[in-house]
Amino acid sequence: MAVTLLNIGEHLSLEFEPSDLDEVQACIDARYPGRKAMAAGIATVVSFGGETFTYQNEWDDPCLISSSNKGDELLRNIYTELSGD
Repeated sequence: MAVTLLNIGEHLSLEFEPSDLDEVQACIDARYPGRKAMAAGIATVVSFGGETFTYQNEWDDPCLISSSNKGDELLRNIYTELSGD
């Protein structure tokens, strides 16, 4: 699985392949039960672990974008688990 963690402005974005979506969701669900998603225009607002993220999948390039320091920490934890780092 190829995942990347990028700095986007002041926060982080977890980037992955469309074929890895199920594995990313399974990782989130195992670590942070109660994930919720709600469509918001061209994006989806996803909540888990007490934080809110923006999920986008433009041009088959999915990403999960944090909007807080705590969200950045959650994305780092997910990245570490999925990348094997």
